[in-house]
Amino acid sequence: MMASGKKGGLMKGAATAIAGAVVPAVVDAAVRPETWSKAAAFVEQQHIADKLSHAASKLPLPKRATPAQVIESQLESVERLISTHSAELSNDAPIEDWQREVSKIRAALELFGKDSGKDRKSKLKRLQERTQKLYNSAFDAALE
Repeated sequence: MMASGKKGGLMKGAATAIAGAVVPAVVDAAVRPETWSKAAAFVEQQHIADKLSHAASKLPLPKRATPAQVIESQLESVERLISTHSAELSNDAPIEDWQREVSKIRAALELFGKDSGKDRKSKLKRLQERTQKLYNSAFDAALE
């Protein structure tokens, strides 16, 4: 019974000794500026921002989302980007143009909902194209 107690004590002592040697080396390596610059370079090389943007665009919408709901969702995303990240965007980002386009598309979407004409499908397609162009413009600017 005593032998297993000594063995456990030896293992704890060995683990403590190893941790005492390894932890300072890991901490020392982590706080070096060159470690951070290498990590930043690696992240940049992996195009993580582009991958996240692509993944977000592939997120499924509700199964029964109508084209109008998809357009509205994209408009909300653009508005959220403007409200939360406008300070981080470049100075030449056309934020006011984006805001005007969001308003125009929303007004057109409201009129579209009341329209029953035969060119309804082509109007919807134009709205979808305008919305996608706006969405791409805003998120491309955010990734720069």
